[in-house]
Amino acid sequence: MTPLAGTATLALINLTAARRAGLTPFDILVDEAQWGDYVSLFDKTQPHCFAASVERAHAWREECGNLLIFDRVEVLPEYRGNDLALRYYNTALLRFGANCSLAVLKPFPLQCESAGDEPASQEAWREALCLGEFSRDRRAGTGRLKRHYERCGFKALRGSPLMLLDLAKWQPTLRPTE
Repeated sequence: MTPLAGTATLALINLTAARRAGLTPFDILVDEAQWGDYVSLFDKTQPHCFAASVERAHAWREECGNLLIFDRVEVLPEYRGNDLALRYYNTALLRFGANCSLAVLKPFPLQCESAGDEPASQEAWREALCLGEFSRDRRAGTGRLKRHYERCGFKALRGSPLMLLDLAKWQPTLRPTE
C-alpha cells in the first residue's frame, strides 16, 4: 500500500456541455465563496468568451473551452522538497487537461487560512501538515507559491490573484508520476 503523501483537489468545469445546455460560466460558478475569483475569467457581455484580461495574457479570442481549476494541494512534511506537487500538476494536466482551454489556480499559503470551526478530523490533518512551521506573511508566502507554479508553466494574470496556463501551448515540465 502506498503511503499517503498529501491531498489534492481539482475541478474540471465542462463549459462545452454547459453551453449546449444553455448555461453560462456564471451559471456554473455560482458559489461565490469557492469560485468567485474564477468568474473574472469570463466576459460579462459575451459569457462564452474569456475576459479581455485573459485575451491579452494569451493573445487569443475564442469561445471558452473547458476549464481545469486546481483548487488545493497539501503535502505532508516528510514528502516536501521532492517536487511532488509539481509532479501532481503535470500528471493532472496530462490526464484531465486534454479538452480544456485553460488551467487556473489561485496561489494561497495554507498557513494563512483561518482554521475556523473544523471537525476534529480536519484539525488533526492540519496539525499533521505542520503549517505552523511556515511564516504567516501572506504576501511572501504567495510570492513563493507563484514562483513554484511558474516552474510548471503557470503565469500570473495581471490585476488578479489567479495564475493561468494556456493548455494549447503547454508542454510537460516533469515526467508524470508512475
